[in-house]
Amino acid sequence: MARGDIVKSDWQSAELVPREVGRILPTMADSGEIDFRSVLRTIARRKWTMALIMATIMSGTALWIARATPYYSADALIVVETRPSSIVRVDEAVQEVISDKAKVNTEVAVLRSRSLATRVIRELGLDRDPDFAPEESIDGDPAGSRSSTGHLRAFASLAEEAVSEVRDLLAGARSSASSGMGATPDRPGGHVPAPDGAEEAREAAIVLDRFLKSLTVESEEGSRLIRIGFTSTTPAKAALIANKLVDSYIESQLETKTEGARRAAAWLEARLAELGETVRLLERDVQQQRALTGSDGIDIALQGLAQRNASLVQAQTAAAEARGRYEQVRTILQGRGNVDALPGIIASPNVQALRARQTELLTRLAQLQTSYGDRHPQVLDVRAELAGIGQRLKREIGNILTGMHNEMDVAEKQEAALRDKLEEATREMFELRTADAAIGQTAQRLEANQGLYRNLLERYTEVVALRDNQQADVRIISSAQVPLAPSFPNAPKLMVLSLVGSASLAVLFLVATERLRQSLDTLENVERQIGLPVIGAIPELPRFCRMRSTPVQYMQRNPLSVFGRALQRLHALLSLTNSRQMPRTVLVTSASPEEGKTTVAVCLAIASVLSGEKVLLVDCNFRRPQVHRMMGVRNERGLIDILKGSASLAETITTASGYPFFILPTGQSEAGAADFLNARHMEVLLERLQKVFDVIILDSAPVQEVSNSLVLAGLAEKTVLVTRRERATRRSVSSAARQLELSGAILAGIVFNGASVTEDVPA
Repeated sequence: MARGDIVKSDWQSAELVPREVGRILPTMADSGEIDFRSVLRTIARRKWTMALIMATIMSGTALWIARATPYYSADALIVVETRPSSIVRVDEAVQEVISDKAKVNTEVAVLRSRSLATRVIRELGLDRDPDFAPEESIDGDPAGSRSSTGHLRAFASLAEEAVSEVRDLLAGARSSASSGMGATPDRPGGHVPAPDGAEEAREAAIVLDRFLKSLTVESEEGSRLIRIGFTSTTPAKAALIANKLVDSYIESQLETKTEGARRAAAWLEARLAELGETVRLLERDVQQQRALTGSDGIDIALQGLAQRNASLVQAQTAAAEARGRYEQVRTILQGRGNVDALPGIIASPNVQALRARQTELLTRLAQLQTSYGDRHPQVLDVRAELAGIGQRLKREIGNILTGMHNEMDVAEKQEAALRDKLEEATREMFELRTADAAIGQTAQRLEANQGLYRNLLERYTEVVALRDNQQADVRIISSAQVPLAPSFPNAPKLMVLSLVGSASLAVLFLVATERLRQSLDTLENVERQIGLPVIGAIPELPRFCRMRSTPVQYMQRNPLSVFGRALQRLHALLSLTNSRQMPRTVLVTSASPEEGKTTVAVCLAIASVLSGEKVLLVDCNFRRPQVHRMMGVRNERGLIDILKGSASLAETITTASGYPFFILPTGQSEAGAADFLNARHMEVLLERLQKVFDVIILDSAPVQEVSNSLVLAGLAEKTVLVTRRERATRRSVSSAARQLELSGAILAGIVFNGASVTEDVPA
């Protein structure tokens, strides 16, 4: 049997591999966050560009450090003492909370003041120092000599104002701290008298500004420490100026405190004289008022008022009781009630005697009526006697009621009289209390002025004692030492910052460049920017898997892996886009080279075989054929030979060891090979192959390289456009898709190669 017959028999009767369906990971939408893996891949791909940018920036930094003028910084450290004010004392709790911070802030403002800086410049002669003086004033010309004389006059005037300004600042600091107010801010620029000439004033201002720019005064957070630093090109000069500034500040503070103590003593002395006269007058007024009112007048009035009030209460009680008894009797009489139950009736002996006699007669009347009847004379006599007793009872009860009424009138009159007397006593008591209140107010004023007088007298004693023995409110913790190394430029720190900054700039540059290139890095970007559906998301193989095998070998050995399931899903979606049947001819192409289209074509062939289909993979890339190299087959004869008519299908179709599909290589390419695709031969060949194979996969050249893909796109049932993450750009993929559509291709969608394992085609 001929070799061609054997091969034909093999691929016509090849057994199908059972279909396996894998589970695909769910879709994860793009959250809009930065894809760090994408950034890392960009850095890895353009690492040499990043290294060049970093080397350029760091070399420039090193060159600048080598040429920069070194500056030296010297620091002195002082602590602000918390001595209480000897002039004014406020609440101690508020003093502790507020005055410390206010005092430290004020001392910082004083150390930064222009007046103190002027004093240091004058004492050290910095107006002629090259680091501070303008260049034209030190070059030896006549203008420089004139400027020197002007500087002396200007700084002499400034120095005269320095002491007074620092005194005012320190006095304001102590006043603000003791009263709980905030720090006294530095006056803007201080009062600088105008020099004789505008040029001298300008040069003096330049010296002062350069001095203040080199000066740093900072307070340590959470403490009373203040750090005074000065920067200069000369180490010794930096230490000298820092120490001189501290010494001048302490001297100015002592002078200010001495002058303040003197002024305070004079003010306290005048105030004590005024308070002494006020206390004397108030004492006289209190004595006179107490002599008029008497010392025991209020007590006697209080006793009389209490007695009259008690008598009034008793009278009111008696009147109320009499009124109650009278009203009770009158109410009973008007309502014909039982008057025998009244206390007044019960207590009357006459009424009781008449009631007893009436009871006896009633008893006798009952006996006589029983014995003799109603008309018997004795019965009539008893009745007549009973009528007389009833009249006597009425008269007796009337007398009792009249007595109760009289008793009530007497009690009410007595109550009214006592009420009048109580009101009179109350008026007298009010007058006494008004006079006593006036005496109390005068006494309070007297006591307050006496307390203030004693307090000021105590302060005056302290001020007089401290006037000639003043101590500064600051203490030097450490003097400024001559620095051994420059503070600027700090070469190690700057180089580290240069390294970090250059790396950051390089990364930003690379990321920005990638963004400007509009690379496709997510499924959402592909669908949004290209306008075509993504029917396949092929993940990258892990690094250790790529080191051991190719993607095709990995797909063959692990069809149920994430990579294998992604290819099987691509096969399923191709079937769904073609009325649930796999297209008979599928063209796999890409916009540009190295996007993995050949790998996708081979793996799609494996996935199709796993679905039970007979598959033929045709290499149509005449310019750069890759299928035979990837599958390890010979490429002596192939598609070109069939189209030329110099070989048959049996002679060209072959298989690769271990792979259950058939391969048609390109054959030996020659000039004008692409012209065979334009002929009728390719269409006829595809019709012949469709009778034998279920699926024919065409691996074509990139669209932007040659026109092969455009010709084949019109012959294939479906066309798949492969793109690779961050390699393909929107412009290239859009152009390729547009060219394919113009050539009559039916685009099934885009296969996104190199996708993340968390990305998948939306179901």
